[in-house]
Amino acid sequence: MAIRRAKCLAVLFVMNPNIQPVASKIHEMILRHPLALDNLAPALMNFYTDVETTGSSNEFYDKFSIRYHISIIMKSLWEDLGHRQAIMKQSSLDQFVRFVNMLINDTTFLLDESLNSLKSINETQQMMANGTEWEALAREVRTSRLRQLATDERQCRSYLTLASETLEMMLYLTKHVQRPFLRPELIDRIAAMLNFNLQQLCGPKCRNLKVKNPEKYGFEPKTLLDRLTQIYVNLDSEEFAQAVARDQTT
Repeated sequence: MAIRRAKCLAVLFVMNPNIQPVASKIHEMILRHPLALDNLAPALMNFYTDVETTGSSNEFYDKFSIRYHISIIMKSLWEDLGHRQAIMKQSSLDQFVRFVNMLINDTTFLLDESLNSLKSINETQQMMANGTEWEALAREVRTSRLRQLATDERQCRSYLTLASETLEMMLYLTKHVQRPFLRPELIDRIAAMLNFNLQQLCGPKCRNLKVKNPEKYGFEPKTLLDRLTQIYVNLDSEEFAQAVARDQTT
């Protein structure tokens, strides 16, 4: 069942005007269908949650690919008033809270992995920039570092792309739907996630994220920082301020 839903999702993703502009008319026809207006957004949010386990041997990577597709489609739905109302209607249900919980999980993991990859890339680039230090390393060590650099660069691009879309989804949702994010079971987690990443981007060790050609990896620290701070603003409330102050992770 998950595989069939993933294939249908992939079709919707490919027809998205941001992905395939020539398919914009058929994309609009599908989105404007009454069944889609009533059911598409809830189905996408349910699938986002359900795909945590796909049953495949590559389920860890499959779920992020599927969720990336969902995030792109959800962004298009959010731009449509009818679909936006359907999303907001779901926000009072427990299923939406589970969806938000997965959003927090994904944002935490993807940003953490992205920033760790950037730190590793920075370290290798620093070593390579020092010709004497680099040449002093054994050939096997240099080969291993270059292999790891290629892995870090590949993962960094992938994780940052996913993290950017996930964070953007959280941004526009918190602007219009605050209460689910302020639920007791979620509020401390989202405060900790925001605090930690703000510290990573602006704290004393932020220089470790400085890499050559950051655009190569899709690393836009100012955009990330803007989105994080805007989410703080969107969730402005007494209980959220207390959750931010309670956090001891930074």
